[in-house]
Amino acid sequence: MARVTTGDWDAVIMTRTAFERIAMSPTAQADYLDAQLSELREALERQRSEGQQGRRNTLKQLETRLLNAEEKIKERLAKDYDPAVTFEQTGIDYVVVDEAHDFKNLHTASRIPGAAIEGSNRAADLEMKMHYLRRRHGLRVGTFATATPIANSITEAHVMQRYLRPDLLEAAGVLDFDTWAATFGQTTAEIEIGPDGGTPRLKARFAKFHNSNEMRERAKRMVREARQQEPGLSVNAACKRIGPQLGIVPDTLRGWCKQADIDDGLAPGVSTAESEGAQAAAA
Repeated sequence: MARVTTGDWDAVIMTRTAFERIAMSPTAQADYLDAQLSELREALERQRSEGQQGRRNTLKQLETRLLNAEEKIKERLAKDYDPAVTFEQTGIDYVVVDEAHDFKNLHTASRIPGAAIEGSNRAADLEMKMHYLRRRHGLRVGTFATATPIANSITEAHVMQRYLRPDLLEAAGVLDFDTWAATFGQTTAEIEIGPDGGTPRLKARFAKFHNSNEMRERAKRMVREARQQEPGLSVNAACKRIGPQLGIVPDTLRGWCKQADIDDGLAPGVSTAESEGAQAAAA
């Protein structure tokens, strides 16, 4: 780490374990942890304001998580702190994360059954460092590479967006998962067989997405922003990078971007308006 701090490097390649071992200063940790507490308090207040019956368990869970988080913060900040090099001192201003699915367990509060994520230290460490980088170097401070952005639940799609572009989520008013899920997803209650193999139970799960136009526009905007910041980046490469981050197949995203360029007059082809007009005339 001393060589990283004192040298002028274009890039530094390190293992995941080595990256985790680079400590943040107490000030940076406190700033990040305060933001996490604020998120939990907002979720708790939303739950209290709804006042709906049948959600007392969720309310108690949020209250317990808030208390536990506050205790963890006190313990973490009370520890003796004397690292040789802090993350801030390394001069790192951008992170490229391979096998990004290993960081999918980022703490997520939710009242949707099966959607909440308790969180792991590994994921919290990465988000804390990206939180610091965004405040110091701007909004785009990371690139994720993974073939499996969504392994277990749809919550992981929201997690990837929180890592990379929380500003877009906040601008759209969907930074917390439950609001995002209510905007883009639809849950249904279905009867399934319990773990004992014989007892039926009612299970709420995501059935489908809606408001897909807004999600599509957000994905296309991210591709264009990436290409503006990297002039040599092709549409294909940008879609391969951004698609998995949003849980969108790269070929699908590439088709959206190609059609958007045609509609905006940036590429030859049949525009959406012309296609719809021809279909209407044929009908």
